[in-house]
Amino acid sequence: MKRLMLIAWAIALAVLPTGHAGAGTTALVSFHGTGNGAWERRLQIQDLLRSGFDFDEVTVLVDTTPKEVPKQVRKFLESPLRDGDKRFVWISGAGKSICPGNATAPIQPRAPSLILAPGCYISAVRFPQGARHYGLTTPEPIRAAARVGRIDSRDPAWVSLLALPSSEDRHIEGADMLLLESLKAGRDHGIIDPSALLHALRAGFRWNDSRYTPTLNLFHQGTETDALAPFGFLPKQKASDRLDRIRPVTLRKARLNLHETPRAHLGPALSIRKSEPVRVLRADPSGGMRFVAVGEKIFGWVRRDDLRL
Repeated sequence: MKRLMLIAWAIALAVLPTGHAGAGTTALVSFHGTGNGAWERRLQIQDLLRSGFDFDEVTVLVDTTPKEVPKQVRKFLESPLRDGDKRFVWISGAGKSICPGNATAPIQPRAPSLILAPGCYISAVRFPQGARHYGLTTPEPIRAAARVGRIDSRDPAWVSLLALPSSEDRHIEGADMLLLESLKAGRDHGIIDPSALLHALRAGFRWNDSRYTPTLNLFHQGTETDALAPFGFLPKQKASDRLDRIRPVTLRKARLNLHETPRAHLGPALSIRKSEPVRVLRADPSGGMRFVAVGEKIFGWVRRDDLRL
């Protein structure tokens, strides 16, 4: 029975379109190295994007090897722009072969685009001047517009990239499921909110022994998001239930130094006086760093010795 289901999934995916055809809201999806569950997730995301967010076209890369994925991503994001185009990319997989090479020219999105991809794509995608990087905090809709810079008239109004894990299948699969849950939560509003996806990964990714840090790069010209649908910002949500269930810990010092990565020797990115609960979410492979939530808006790595565990 399971074999018949896999064959049916393969047939269904094989007949999906393989290129950009006309203006509209289109998606490119590629899941690699995540076991048999990847088949089911491909169908889930295809159905969710089409029925929940009114995508006109969803292309799933089935026979493409990990090494060929970056070329497909470039072709999709750099394809000629037509009025009304919006593009969504979800690349999930392990290893360096799924990443663009360092020697290749930057990928330049032509249309408003939201990209979910391994962190190596951050340096591979060209963001317009003024883009913001969110490593510790979360975009506030009223303040999310790009910093002042030379905005080219050819720049798309929206480009965002959410970094995903790229090592260990269980981490990749876990992040995929968290994103699916978050997308389903936004379906009633018809909005894909990168800040909500970022929060879902920060609060829900609870696997120890991983150095993965969810981050978001966002360029938003400040135009009304109605014209960018389905991309935008969801109405303000209450604190995540995942955080509420975690017991707060106390500090050994009056101030807390937060790092954007578990590499503490690079120095802290932010130093704050504790005024909200600090909750420990997971530990890095060395055991010397902890990924924590401070309240519900700040996330980062701290030294284990700074906490009373």
